[in-house]
Amino acid sequence: MSNGQTSRMMFEIFIGVWAPWTMPLLFFLAGSAAWLALERRTPRQYLGERVKRLLVPLVFGALVVVPPQAYVGWVSHGGTPTSYLGFIGNYLGHPQGDLSGYTGYFTPAHLWFILYLLAISLVLLPLLLYTRRRREGDAASGFARFFERPGALFLLPVLLTLTLAAPSPGGKNMVYYAALFFLGYLFVADERLRKVLDKHRYVALGLGIVAMVSSRFVFSMHADWATFSLPSILSGLLQSFNTWCWLVAFVAFGRRLLNFSNRFVRYFSEASYPFYIIHQTVIVAIGYYVVGWRLGVWPKFVIIAACSLVATVASYHLIIKRTPVTRFLFGMRLRLRSAAKVVARA
Repeated sequence: MSNGQTSRMMFEIFIGVWAPWTMPLLFFLAGSAAWLALERRTPRQYLGERVKRLLVPLVFGALVVVPPQAYVGWVSHGGTPTSYLGFIGNYLGHPQGDLSGYTGYFTPAHLWFILYLLAISLVLLPLLLYTRRRREGDAASGFARFFERPGALFLLPVLLTLTLAAPSPGGKNMVYYAALFFLGYLFVADERLRKVLDKHRYVALGLGIVAMVSSRFVFSMHADWATFSLPSILSGLLQSFNTWCWLVAFVAFGRRLLNFSNRFVRYFSEASYPFYIIHQTVIVAIGYYVVGWRLGVWPKFVIIAACSLVATVASYHLIIKRTPVTRFLFGMRLRLRSAAKVVARA
C-alpha cells in the first residue's frame, strides 16, 4: 500500500470515528433546548422564535451562503464554465438539487440541519406540549422508572434502528433525527432521567469504544447487503448502538465537566450557530484551491482546517456579530444596545 493510500485510509478512519455522532448529538441537544425554551415561553412565543432563529437564517443561507458551494461543485464536476453571476441565475432557476450541495443546483446543502430542525420543531410541538402536561403523571413516571432499571438505557438503539427504515433523501432520515430530538427533550425534562445518563457515563464510554471499533471493522468489509436483510439490520443496530453510547457519554460527561461559564464559553456559545451556517462554504472555498496542491492528505487537511477556522472566526467577529441586520439574518439575538439604537433611529 502506497503512502498516499495509507494516508487516505487513516483519514477515512479519522472521519469515521466522529461522523456517527456529530449530527445526532446536535439534534439531541436541540431537543433539550426545546424543553428549556418552552419553560420560559408560550407556544406562540416558541413558534415566533423558531421562525426568527431557524426560518430566517435558512432562507438567507440558501440564497446567499450556500450558492458559492454549489458553484464550486458545478465547476469541479465539469459544469460549463461561467461567471458566478451567470451561474446564480441558472442555480436559482433549477430547484432539482439534493441535500449534498455539490450538484450545482439549488439545495440547502449543510443547512439541511436547520431545515430538518425547523420541520421537527413544528411537527412535534403538540407532542412536546402534551409531554409537558403529563410529566408528573403516570406515563412520565413509568417512562422514568423503566429507564432507571440496569441496562434499560441501552435498549433505545433498537428504537433508533427501527427509524432507519424511513425514507432518507440525500442520506438524511428525518424520522431518525426526530426520534433523537424527542429523546433529548425527554431526558432533560426529568431529573431522574438525567441521573440515569450520569450513572451510565463510564459504561457508555466503554461500550462506545467497542462499538466504534466494531463498526469500523464492519464498514471495512464493504459488504453489499440487501436492504432489510439480517446482516443489514444487524449492521444498522450496531451503528445505532455506537451512536447512542457516544451520545450518552458526551451528554453525561458534558454535564459533569462543562457546567460552568466564562468569557470564552459565552463568546463561542453565541458564535456557534453563525459558525455552523458559514463554516462549510468557507471550507469548500478554501479547499477548492488547496486540494490541487502537491501535498499529502494530512498537510492539506491541516491547512484547510486552520485557514477555515481563522476565516470563520474573522467573518463572525468582524462582520456577523457587529450589526443588528447581520445578527438577525444569522438567527442571533439582538443586543439590547443595538436594539435601542434601531428604535431610536426609527
